[in-house]
Amino acid sequence: MTMDKFFITTDENGNYKIEEKYIFSYTYGDGFSHRLLRINLLVEYDFNCSLQLESFMDVNTGNGIFISTIETRLPKKLEAKLRKFIEKLKIEKSETTKDFFEGATDMPFYRFIYGDLSSNYLVFLYDNYNLGHIKASNKIESERLNLQNDIIVWTKKMYSSIKESYNEE
Repeated sequence: MTMDKFFITTDENGNYKIEEKYIFSYTYGDGFSHRLLRINLLVEYDFNCSLQLESFMDVNTGNGIFISTIETRLPKKLEAKLRKFIEKLKIEKSETTKDFFEGATDMPFYRFIYGDLSSNYLVFLYDNYNLGHIKASNKIESERLNLQNDIIVWTKKMYSSIKESYNEE
């Protein structure tokens, strides 16, 4: 699998969707920060995934660009949670949620897109403030928030680990 920068499109109503070959997409951006970190995660139906990491090489000077793309498989725990959540979404009504304007900003953002579920998809967009203040109103929302937090933690750990090993070379 290769990272395709055109994996996200919009439907006739302007809502985000991902290509049918993907079950899940996650994007994180630092906003205008000292490192300009961007994380893209694309997960296929077989749970193989592509993780793309981009930032400045030296966050103190802004010199150089660090780009790494890893082809891997989701960790078993994340795979199980995502599989379970997607199965529930096939039964329950899905909707699009957009909690902030996405565009060039100095605020970090998180974008989660759950893939084609018989033409239903789910999008959640947050900035740091919204992400920290969201409260689940039911069990499926609680599971979604838990899954999304686990994805954030895993991708940031991957970034730290890969960037650290790259700097050691």
